[in-house]
Amino acid sequence: MEKQVQDLLLQSKEIEKNFFQLIDNTKDNYSKCSINSKDYNLQREIYRSYRVFVEVGARILYEIMNDEDYESFTSSQTNVVDAINLNENKDYDFQSYNFIKNQFVRSLDVQLALLESVSPLIKLNEENFRKELVLDFLDNEMEQVKLLLKNDYIRPSGVILGIILERYLKNICSENDINFKEKDTLQPLINKIYESNKIDWFNNRKKNELEHMASIRNSCSHDSKDEPKKEEVQELLLKVELYLSKEDF
Repeated sequence: MEKQVQDLLLQSKEIEKNFFQLIDNTKDNYSKCSINSKDYNLQREIYRSYRVFVEVGARILYEIMNDEDYESFTSSQTNVVDAINLNENKDYDFQSYNFIKNQFVRSLDVQLALLESVSPLIKLNEENFRKELVLDFLDNEMEQVKLLLKNDYIRPSGVILGIILERYLKNICSENDINFKEKDTLQPLINKIYESNKIDWFNNRKKNELEHMASIRNSCSHDSKDEPKKEEVQELLLKVELYLSKEDF
């Protein structure tokens, strides 16, 4: 599965390169993009390649990610396909070069961020870790996140931090006999731990703080006009580090 993901990431680079060529070729003097006979076959090739990318990526995410992330991946394809089609059935403003480019990049980045988070999630799920192994492994993943964030890979950093936080909360549940489902996302886990009343330090203030952290993570895995800010993901990183440093579950 990890090789499939790496193949998809390579494929996405080719799709992105061809897409930029398409919009460069079809832009007129008013920065409006519209298809012409010369670039029609290029557009068809981009569309076919992207459909394969989505189909394979969706199958992988369905097997390993939670329902919310799977839905985020599949729903982002609408904007990407519309961009490949140069928003041909939309108003003039939606057919501008910059609008189409930003629409494509923003939505594809959401999908890539989710795919790039598959590898650490596979490793976390490969065996039933003991508590000390979990913490060691998560520490290693934190170092990877710092490197990603340093190089401005903001969305993947936020998604992986969310996975790390989910694993931390699931271990709290496991260590304290709190029932949870393996596909539970951050919010259900936060609610279950809080409502259990089994963790002394898990008060209302901590619940609100974790919900804020979950909202930052979600901004990295959902397609929206507002891009996640690096400062927000840096905040998430610092707070996740503080939780991982706690000695008690």
